Amino acid sequence: MRAATRLRSTYVVVSDDPLADVAAGWQAMWDVPGGPGAAVGFEQRAADALSAWRSKQFELPDYYLVIAPAHAEAASPDLYLGPLRAVRPRRVAVAAATESTAQPAQIIRALRELEHGPWWPPLDDLLDAARRFYPGALTDAQPAAVEL
Repeated sequence: MRAATRLRSTYVVVSDDPLADVAAGWQAMWDVPGGPGAAVGFEQRAADALSAWRSKQFELPDYYLVIAPAHAEAASPDLYLGPLRAVRPRRVAVAAATESTAQPAQIIRALRELEHGPWWPPLDDLLDAARRFYPGALTDAQPAAVEL
């Protein structure tokens, strides 16, 4: 992130995600064999991320660019496309992947179509939204609206 702040570019794509462990834990909660242990794993990862965020070890990125399968039914529950997108739809951009990777043109198009929107709420509010989000429901019906 320090190197990215020195660049003079409109966008800097950084693959190091501060919520990667939280996202993996959230997805594991929805796996069929996950069981109650998966929920405990998510809570531990969420607590670790919240502690690091509160001690200013990271900030949330301006946007999340998600490379998702072209066919939604092939996708598994996803923290970014689920609760984070429900809370701040303009802060999560999607580039459709064909086969196993996204084409550079799709990524560039997604970056060009980024819209301005409200900044992320505090991380503890995002984590609460993730706890209440059910991935099988429609996003419009989710109780994930977070007011600042």
